[in-house]
Amino acid sequence: MLDNIVKELRQRQQNISVQIKSLKAESRKIGMAIGALGDLSAEPVKPAARKRKMSVAGRKAMAAAARARWAKIKGTKVVAPAARKRKMSAAGRKAIAAAARARWAKIRAQGSAKKAAPAKKRRLSAAGRKAIVAAIKARWAKVRAAKAQAK
Repeated sequence: MLDNIVKELRQRQQNISVQIKSLKAESRKIGMAIGALGDLSAEPVKPAARKRKMSVAGRKAMAAAARARWAKIKGTKVVAPAARKRKMSAAGRKAIAAAARARWAKIRAQGSAKKAAPAKKRRLSAAGRKAIVAAIKARWAKVRAAKAQAK
């Protein structure tokens, strides 16, 4: 009975493997057909162009040229917008300079107050240094004694 079951399972496995092979072959054929038809119908894809940046002066020149072209077509004269230069009054300049001097005076006053009391550096006294050296020597003496005992 088990032999029949094993034979049947092997036969089913062979049938499935044959079906898989035929499906793979069909898939390959369909892929080739899609590739051939896709090449015929698709338009060539151009790579994305880098975005160009134009200066303000360039844009203004192009706008002026466009206005001139339209004026020529319409038969009218081109009136260029007058570039208005801003001028500051002498009183305005003096007020700004006075405010800047006041700001800097305030900053210098704050800076000199901080520099007036410099912090004293902490230093080790001679007695403290001797105590530390003695402690280090004692520690190393213990280490050497422990090594001597281990031998």
